[in-house]
Amino acid sequence: MVKAVIFDMDGTLIDTEKYYRIFWPMALKQFGYEMTDEQALSMRSLGQPYAPQHLKDM
Repeated sequence: MVKAVIFDMDGTLIDTEKYYRIFWPMALKQFGYEMTDEQALSMRSLGQPYAPQHLKDM
């Protein structure tokens, strides 16, 4: 039986910013796009409803 669940959304337990900087550019490169560190960090805290439009706007 599960007694507790820890859910980390904002980097409290894991420093997620470094992963945004690494993996967003890697993912976009697969589709022929380049992404700067600044652009990758701009994806922080964007939920699924907002991320696709943000990418299109870039």
